[in-house]
Amino acid sequence: MSEPFTQFVTIPYITSQLLEEIHYKDVLIYAVLKSFKNNETDLCCPSNEVVAKIANVGRNFVRQSLIRLEEAKLIFIDRSEKIKVVHHYHFARLNLYNRIPVGVLKANLTANQKAILICLAQFFFGEGIRIPRNIKDKANRLGMSYKMLYSQYIPLVEQGFIIETVRHYKFSDQSKIYHELSDKFEWFYPPGVSEHYAALNTQQREPCKFIMGEPFPLAHIELSAEVDKQANYLVLQ
Repeated sequence: MSEPFTQFVTIPYITSQLLEEIHYKDVLIYAVLKSFKNNETDLCCPSNEVVAKIANVGRNFVRQSLIRLEEAKLIFIDRSEKIKVVHHYHFARLNLYNRIPVGVLKANLTANQKAILICLAQFFFGEGIRIPRNIKDKANRLGMSYKMLYSQYIPLVEQGFIIETVRHYKFSDQSKIYHELSDKFEWFYPPGVSEHYAALNTQQREPCKFIMGEPFPLAHIELSAEVDKQANYLVLQ
């Protein structure tokens, strides 16, 4: 019997332009919201209290975050006029997205640390599993301050969510620090899914755009829809 798929949610690819429209912790709120989406009924209606508890933020932050996400056209909200009746949430289609394990949302981390881990994760898949630790460069690319990003990065290393290694060069006193995601979460697609996309990418040689974990050709709209369908199938229901 094959192992079940790892549960994950898809989130927008994070850029400095996106973080000019929303707060970086809004990405965490978006991910928590999407983890409640039922792919059979398309219903997504968690309460603000539940979202706040999982994200480890206050309910007022959730309310403000939902406004920013809606203004950025990442979500659409069907608001109920009845008191104590939850709203229904819908999600804009993402042409470029990242894949985040649901376990990250439930980790024993602060909201800032969860959000930063989510923001940093895309670099490991876009540039390599183990990459040089250049916090300043990543902060610039995300439109964040170095101080803020570094202050949240250190606890992630100390708690084992990110692993640091030092490479010493032969015949030199120089060394370089690398970091990688730890195995606390399963960050990769299951083997069968990875092989499926690898085969598609081998057949089609058009330029590719990046999805966290797997590429697919830009020129094939039907393939984009297939990727979205597969992603939705794997999202936690």
